[in-house]
Amino acid sequence: GILSTLGYLVNLTFLNAVILPVVQYRAIGIIYLMGITVGSLFIKRYNIYLASIIGGLAWNVFFIPPKFTLHIEHQEDIMLLLLFIVAGIVIGTFTRRLQVKEDILRKEGAQATQLYMITKELSNADDIETLIKATVEMIDRLTGCPTSIFIRPW
Repeated sequence: GILSTLGYLVNLTFLNAVILPVVQYRAIGIIYLMGITVGSLFIKRYNIYLASIIGGLAWNVFFIPPKFTLHIEHQEDIMLLLLFIVAGIVIGTFTRRLQVKEDILRKEGAQATQLYMITKELSNADDIETLIKATVEMIDRLTGCPTSIFIRPW
């Protein structure tokens, strides 16, 4: 949830603080964006939005000069910060859409497998009694409920 997202951002900020002596502060913004991109794979959608905003603020406060303020002197840094936040939100949205489609495909695959098994079992039935028995067993299995079929004479 939110606490794991905040923990992820704290670790990302610590990593950026460690590598700051070897890279410029703008590169830190790219590392934050990469972290948000990777995080969107396992962080829920609304939390990734929050991570984008908090990550952008952390980059501003801890890395963009003047440090430890919300003030940004250069227009390029303002644009990068806005781009960072928007990109994080877009990435979070697209990742969530992808996850929803993946869930749908997984469910459809399971349904297709069940339908295949049904048709396979039904095609193996030699007579009406075997067909009815196979149908009842499949409905029991699929629904988890006992099933009965009443056949009325014509």
